[in-house]
Amino acid sequence: MKGVTQLSVVEHQYTVIDEFNNSNEVDLFITKVNVPFTKKHFIGTFTGTINYGFDLEEMPKAKINDITKTITLNIPEIYRLSHTIDDKSLKYFDEETNIFNPISIKDGDKFRADHKKDAEQQDIEDGVLDYVHTKAQEKMEMIVHAKFDTYKDYKVKCNFTKQDTIKDKPKTNFAGKTVKE
Repeated sequence: MKGVTQLSVVEHQYTVIDEFNNSNEVDLFITKVNVPFTKKHFIGTFTGTINYGFDLEEMPKAKINDITKTITLNIPEIYRLSHTIDDKSLKYFDEETNIFNPISIKDGDKFRADHKKDAEQQDIEDGVLDYVHTKAQEKMEMIVHAKFDTYKDYKVKCNFTKQDTIKDKPKTNFAGKTVKE
């Protein structure tokens, strides 16, 4: 266990309903051909939640200008703080299997993993980074104005670290050292 200093500013909940299809294949000259009687199929559904934010420990000290009544905050890199699937929402329907190519736990794992990656990529394409910046600005203004009476008339300006994509927050151990998964 360790203390957490992360500020989650956006939570995105999504639902997946999709098909999984697979058949054994053989190489036939320059193309692959499905082997008859090896088709497996199911429809899967689940709900996932992605949280985006940043680590407050990575944030440098605020700059306060009493002349312009401005507080400047340099916001560190935005991370995907968590991405979870609600296990109770996970369901499979219309399962079709056979003895030559049975549905396995690995098929369900692949279905979930592929759709988690798709949801993360879709968020980036849909402009989640800009949305997170907007919400972070709002939250920081709210925190400063609610907690510090001295600065309630000050303008809060957030400068964001330039980034093109959003990565997972690196995992750390009790000592704060990054660990590999």
